[in-house]
Amino acid sequence: MSSRRDLSLKLLLAVGIALLSYASVVVAMTPPASGYEISIYTAYPVAFWISIIVTIVAGQLLVLEDVLRSEPAGYWKRGYALIVAASGLLLFLPTMRYQYVMGRADTLTFAGSIDYITVNHALQPDNYYPMLHLLAATLSFLTGIEPIRIMQTIPPLFSLAFLLGTYCLIRYLFPARREWIVVLPFVSLLFVGFEHLHFTPYNMSFLLVPLVLLYCLKAQERAAVWSKIVMVVLVTALVFYHPLTGLLIVALFAIAQVLSRVPRSLRFVSERKAVPSVTVSLLVLVLLFAWYSRFDTIVLSASSIVLGRGPSQFEHATDVADRVSPTVTDLLRAGFTTYGMEALIGAATVAFLGILVYSHYRRRTPIDTYVAWFAGIFTVTFALGAVAFLVDVIFDPLRFTRYGMLAGGAIIGVGFLLLYRSRASTRSRHALRLSMYTFLLVLVSISVVLLFPSPVADTANLQVTEREVEGMDWAVTNENETMPTQDHGVLQHRHIDYLSDGTASTWELRERDTAPPDHFGYDEHATAGEHEKYDEDTYLLVTELARVENPALYPNYPDHWRHTPAEFQRLESDPTVDHVYTNGEFDTYIVRPTSE
Repeated sequence: MSSRRDLSLKLLLAVGIALLSYASVVVAMTPPASGYEISIYTAYPVAFWISIIVTIVAGQLLVLEDVLRSEPAGYWKRGYALIVAASGLLLFLPTMRYQYVMGRADTLTFAGSIDYITVNHALQPDNYYPMLHLLAATLSFLTGIEPIRIMQTIPPLFSLAFLLGTYCLIRYLFPARREWIVVLPFVSLLFVGFEHLHFTPYNMSFLLVPLVLLYCLKAQERAAVWSKIVMVVLVTALVFYHPLTGLLIVALFAIAQVLSRVPRSLRFVSERKAVPSVTVSLLVLVLLFAWYSRFDTIVLSASSIVLGRGPSQFEHATDVADRVSPTVTDLLRAGFTTYGMEALIGAATVAFLGILVYSHYRRRTPIDTYVAWFAGIFTVTFALGAVAFLVDVIFDPLRFTRYGMLAGGAIIGVGFLLLYRSRASTRSRHALRLSMYTFLLVLVSISVVLLFPSPVADTANLQVTEREVEGMDWAVTNENETMPTQDHGVLQHRHIDYLSDGTASTWELRERDTAPPDHFGYDEHATAGEHEKYDEDTYLLVTELARVENPALYPNYPDHWRHTPAEFQRLESDPTVDHVYTNGEFDTYIVRPTSE
């Protein structure tokens, strides 16, 4: 029986290696993008994406099948290597395919801030997120690669550090070898989607959290001098990445401190285990206040958490549903692609928490301290996510629930092992394994399909192309600064942040009310220049994204498109519109009022 199982694991390993090799060859043979594409998924064959999914699942099966044997044979190591290798290949796809970083809003502003550092060898006076900018500027200086290009390599590296940091953290928290190995497949998922690749301070700081937690715990050990030094460096760096991450770390530590003070007589948790020191929380709070209180923008952002900035996600979703009246299929798809990962992990976590609590009260077995800590993290962060969804605050739910999903994955793994051990018959154990493997297949499929923006999730690619940058450069250099400028498919003020190296531009920027009128006014007038919004000569900037977005994302709802392909084409023959610049992906028009 053992030799047959060894053969099965060897075959599974061979399949995983073969599929990973195929996927690597596909990536190597696929040329970089020649222009804007609405989705990276269309650049590679369907077989490529299936091979990635199957490789990751094969790795997970190798881990679980090997560790659930009476005597593990080491296949779990090869399985985990497959998981990390396939995930790494996915994470570096944008780096290999696109010339510039993926990001069209804050990311371009960050590129300008990084350029400012490389040119002036100093921080901008209002740069309150300096750590990520300094890192990118340093790497740019060492490699000679311009910042906007090297920025795309940083998120994949951080995401790999997240996977390896999670591995080290789980191994530290659960000394029992079988226990932490079983947990690995459930916490080694790219479960926060594009946030793994989006170059923003908050995303990068979250990816450091497993390492921060690990060294905050290791620093409690005796004679742990180096661990204390690493802990201070990581905690300090984390604070300067983003204030919210620092505050959430303090909250996670507070949960651990509360659990560490549960009376022993309750027998709720097992033996006392090290938890992060209160001193670390005080260090974080002091650094947070000392640095961020210097900036008015941060203070105003903090006040807007209470005052709000507009409708909540729930209000926005219901408003869109009322206006568009989507089909039930589209409504379910949108809900699943937005919250499906959280819903599945959340539901499974609640179920396995119930099993753990039932086992505790039925058999009087204490719950592991760290499992209880993860349960607290899951509960608190999902509650905060629910508040962020229902109430008007500036944060989206995933800002919080990502911590709960990481904690939930650990709980699912521990609960699965407990349930597996409690099954006496081979048939029930086989059924349990099959159900969990199916669950993992679903999670991996979702994580791969939703890793990048695509029409499946009603989101357009955040790719910035060379021709888009060239077009904005031409606009800044040649356009009349006194004329108003509308943009469609491009955020002009973000590009100017980048093109001006983060300095104040002399061009009159228009950050608000820069959208052209719906249908360019053709729904009410014969020419665009007759629309009331064009009461003076106005520049109109149009990108490839603007032309393809609505047909690609919302093909079933043409009545709700703000602009149609026919209306873009109509601009070319409109006597009130002059086409003054084009490079194939970026067009500049001048719309002149008919009153002239």
